[in-house]
Amino acid sequence: MPKALPETPNPVEVWCFWGCNPVDYIIDSRHVLLDELFNKFSGPLDLSTSIKIINNIRKIPYISMTQLRVSILQYRDLFLDSQITKTLSKKDYIYKLIDIFRDCMYDTIVLYLAIFPSDPEFNRRMITSFDPRWERWTEISYKNHLHGWAHKNLAQMFEFIRNVSVSSEICFEALREKLMSFASSFGRMGLDFRVFILEELQIIETRILKEKIESALQKFVLI
Repeated sequence: MPKALPETPNPVEVWCFWGCNPVDYIIDSRHVLLDELFNKFSGPLDLSTSIKIINNIRKIPYISMTQLRVSILQYRDLFLDSQITKTLSKKDYIYKLIDIFRDCMYDTIVLYLAIFPSDPEFNRRMITSFDPRWERWTEISYKNHLHGWAHKNLAQMFEFIRNVSVSSEICFEALREKLMSFASSFGRMGLDFRVFILEELQIIETRILKEKIESALQKFVLI
């Protein structure tokens, strides 16, 4: 038979009476609260609201700066992935994808720099070379996070462009202009990838031309 609680129970005794560990409960509640707050960044951003959310997160004990930086970028990736998934089924999706990457990355970078204004990483100019691996910083520190995130998403965008079907009616001149506008606007933020665009599109156009020639030769042989 369970023992009855005293008339003026100690809070710890109440927890134990119901079979709960107060420490575990507090830890679980903290995780739930953090997930709920960070989840706000998996949707469209409003700068002033986002800064208020960050200020609330900073009030939660034992949140490191690294955890804060990484979590924001991870949840922004969730939003980017959801927008990409909605777009892939549309006609001429490749043009829309570029807009999605540009808008999401721009909003994220503006928010990141507003929250962490002392970061020097986007204050130094970084011109990407012809090397498809791009220029990466080698020091291991939180300063890598934003650049690494931006590079990863640019690589993902170009991967979508590389996988464009031969049968797709893509205007490469329009695609080039769209990408150049994207790169030029981000060049002012220290992320200029215009040189990479020219090389990448040349590779893609060459591949598509070869595939079309091979397809035409196969049809010619069958005649």
